[in-house]
Amino acid sequence: MVLIAQHRSEVAAMVELAAGLGSRGLRCGHLMSPPETYQRGLDLSAQVRREVESEIWHLQKTAAISVGMAAGYFSEEPFFPCAPLTLKEYNLDCRGNLTLCCQLSGHSGGTTANDVVGNLHEISLREACEAFHRRVAIYLADKRARVDSGRFTELDHFPCWYCIKYVEKSQSGWTGHT
Repeated sequence: MVLIAQHRSEVAAMVELAAGLGSRGLRCGHLMSPPETYQRGLDLSAQVRREVESEIWHLQKTAAISVGMAAGYFSEEPFFPCAPLTLKEYNLDCRGNLTLCCQLSGHSGGTTANDVVGNLHEISLREACEAFHRRVAIYLADKRARVDSGRFTELDHFPCWYCIKYVEKSQSGWTGHT
């Protein structure tokens, strides 16, 4: 279930529907915010995201089926255990691009050059993976510097929002204060 403003209050009902249909689980995730979603009023503010997440954590304990959250939820830890950033998986898009992030692959807004590590039409898989490891090391060093300098904000605790800004795809206008 993609969490958007129009159905933010329907999470419990969706869990009930999924259980009633015989599903073994439901996974919820925040909408990645390209410019169109912000302009259409679909995005949730940081406060509402936290409220919905709290409801989902409660449902996780009480629902008859498994309830979970996809990556992108608020994390006290600045170094959220994202699979690509812990070098546990790679994302290869339909154009042959090895990208830094699976959630932001193809995300509109800004430039894709900051997200794409290499294209398999131009370099080998080995070269792309080596470039990916170097890119992740740079990302982690940049993030550590931001944390250490006190420039890591409350909004940065939403890992996908941090990465949207980091790869310069944050032209949606979402500030977390809507």
